[in-house]
Amino acid sequence: TLHDVGEEVRAHPHHAAIIYLFSDMLQSNRMIDMEGLRRMPRGGWAKAAKANGMLPDLRGVCVVVVGARVDTEAAQQVKRFWIEYFEATGATLREENYTHRPVDLPRDPCPGIQE
Repeated sequence: TLHDVGEEVRAHPHHAAIIYLFSDMLQSNRMIDMEGLRRMPRGGWAKAAKANGMLPDLRGVCVVVVGARVDTEAAQQVKRFWIEYFEATGATLREENYTHRPVDLPRDPCPGIQE
């Protein structure tokens, strides 16, 4: 899905792009299972995936996550992975834009990149 988003963003380069992910961010597939940190990607996974052309091009995209826990060390480890992941894609995911239950959605989640 994020590859599709990247293509859409590239097709409309003059539009500011903000992705709101309403998710617990606990990716689970045959290789990765973030629930309870059962099978977390190894350190440097995102950089290696980018070098192998596996990540979407999300340059200039602002990411806001709503629904992810942040109150445990395991949740913080998952959060750190996603911040590294989105950085590797060229997107911006600021720590304050990764929340479980925001009081309000941020009006300007990535100041300076929405020109």
